[in-house]
Amino acid sequence: MILYLVRHGEAGGASTDAARPLTEHGRREIVKVAREAARRGVRVDAIRHSRRLRAEQSAALIAESLDAAAATAISGLDPGDDVVPIAVEIQEDGVESLMLVGHLPFMGCLAGFLLTGDEDRAPVSFTTATMARLDRDSRGWKLVWAISPGDP
Repeated sequence: MILYLVRHGEAGGASTDAARPLTEHGRREIVKVAREAARRGVRVDAIRHSRRLRAEQSAALIAESLDAAAATAISGLDPGDDVVPIAVEIQEDGVESLMLVGHLPFMGCLAGFLLTGDEDRAPVSFTTATMARLDRDSRGWKLVWAISPGDP
């Protein structure tokens, strides 16, 4: 299985309001990372995002760049959500390639949990619009790469 974890692009305002949209800079960040992902041959069977507007907008821009099916909103990807239910769902989902678009600290905690068994460890720095690829085989999960908008 291939799992892509994505933190949404830069959002407007300093509040935690679920309706905060992406800024123009945030849109450019996501498009840059999505284009690099497309260049690397990323294909996904499904894209799922949190119910917050900035994650929905990020997922839609990625889906467009990857020529993927429309993204779907799900519960469980908000900043303070428990990673265990999503980790279990991922294992039982049955898709070959899945992308999750969400927030901090959730994305970092999920990566830590999958890669090390400890959600308090942060093996990936999820700056805005960062995408990380994790692969699972019979031995478990491994980090294959991570790209951020500031990468060359």
